[in-house]
Amino acid sequence: MNGFEEHRLGTLPRNPDTDSDGLTDGWEAMTTTAKNKYGPTDPLNRDSDNDGAIDGGESNIYPDTPIDIDGDGVSDSGKTVDLNGDGIIEMGEEN
Repeated sequence: MNGFEEHRLGTLPRNPDTDSDGLTDGWEAMTTTAKNKYGPTDPLNRDSDNDGAIDGGESNIYPDTPIDIDGDGVSDSGKTVDLNGDGIIEMGEEN
């Protein structure tokens, strides 16, 4: 990101991950939508959707839409997921 983007978003120019959520500020800024200042994740908030799961962990589980993958209104951190295909369900696990 350039200095203008860093200033606009309020991120730290010398820290590639201002909120320490495992997602770079550049990636979070790149996913910004017109309807809000930030995209599905906020580069200043580790848990953008306030569901108890850090954005980077959700992004590793659901890389395309880390907040609510099926649009059912239920946050993804409460859903069951078999992350490694071993038949054991993990809930809201972070990588």
